[in-house]
Amino acid sequence: VSQSRYTSVHNYAEELAYQIEVKYDRITEDLGDRLRGLEAESFDRVLTRNNTFLFMMNRCLDFLKGIATLHKIGRVHGDIKPDNALLFPSREKDSVVLKVSDFGKTQLLGAAEVAPYKGNARFCPPEQLLSQKGETYSCALVCIQALESLVLGPEESSLLPILNNTNHSTEVGLFACLASHPSIRKPVKTSPKQFFSRQLAWLSVRTRDKDPSGQHLKDNPVNRATHEIIGDYIQVLCSRLQQSGQCSSETAEQIEVLLKEMIVPNPQQRPDMDSVQGKWDGILQKFILEAAK
Repeated sequence: VSQSRYTSVHNYAEELAYQIEVKYDRITEDLGDRLRGLEAESFDRVLTRNNTFLFMMNRCLDFLKGIATLHKIGRVHGDIKPDNALLFPSREKDSVVLKVSDFGKTQLLGAAEVAPYKGNARFCPPEQLLSQKGETYSCALVCIQALESLVLGPEESSLLPILNNTNHSTEVGLFACLASHPSIRKPVKTSPKQFFSRQLAWLSVRTRDKDPSGQHLKDNPVNRATHEIIGDYIQVLCSRLQQSGQCSSETAEQIEVLLKEMIVPNPQQRPDMDSVQGKWDGILQKFILEAAK
């Protein structure tokens, strides 16, 4: 189905939902739902509030299911970030559901295909290419941002020590850590926008076009450093989740293993989104059973 057949992104989202035999389960479009009189709220705004571990795990699962749904019908979202997820009132009392939104960069792309990446630079995979496995990486960053909001203290910019956050004061958590880490920090002064577009997008154009598999990434010192930093960050994040009483050590360990699988540099070694959402759901269900005991 071509997106150009539809008069609005709302109609496009409706067709996507129809094809997979769901009715706006985890896919929506901001304007279309607002016209229905529903009040939607961006997920990134919710991250600044006091939320429970169960709430965040459920919202991450909603998001992962939405992206997995797109991949099942041969599409990629193209611009994965918390801003492009909306929370709506659920049919259940006093509950909400998160839905993927903003399909302006959505395109047909099979499991083995790649295309130029045009989304947000902060959530760009290290291969700098748009693909289904690339979106696995981007989803890991979204989940990290969601979970770190549960344990970041009011005076903390990052879960890992940072040298100087002066030039990147608008960044919080993992991105504040990356922006200030000496291994990937530029020696010249740059704005946050310039930093993330130049450093976190990992622009090694000469090699990416020759080797879209991502094998060249192991030879890039910036990519190696970034992978190690994010891996360390995930480990500290999950440890803090357990230490703060958010979840058990078993649950924290399972989350750590899954997130690390999702951010491996070689895209061919990352799990697909259907596998990711299934594993995340399994972790969540075990947590619910534990909490009920």
